[in-house]
Amino acid sequence: MGKIIIRVPATSANMGPGFDSIGVAFHLYLTVIIEEETEHWRVNHALGSDVPTDETNLIVQSALAVNPDLKPHQLTVMSDIPVARGLGSSSTAVIAGLKIANALGEMDLSLDEQVTIAAKMEGHPDNIAPAC
Repeated sequence: MGKIIIRVPATSANMGPGFDSIGVAFHLYLTVIIEEETEHWRVNHALGSDVPTDETNLIVQSALAVNPDLKPHQLTVMSDIPVARGLGSSSTAVIAGLKIANALGEMDLSLDEQVTIAAKMEGHPDNIAPAC
């Protein structure tokens, strides 16, 4: 298997009368490159020491929540999305994890299934839907 690249846009649902009900995607992205299979999950990034680089990373935890049988891989993560600034950084991580599970687990989930699963995991469908 070659490398798989997953790209998820930043989102916001904090817009005037549509607050917490209407979401929008932006041209800021979380990009995850799924690389070789490894003995343990490794997440390479330059997002700071607060973001884990192992199986405790939200992206990996989300992937394993969708498919606990996934084999560990090395992931390289790049992001234009500021963490904890209202642009859906946690939603993008959940979506990236779900898409990793879908790809590596060959699950063939429809877009509707992806939105439903991710919304249950993340709790904010207003951010999940535009990220998908």
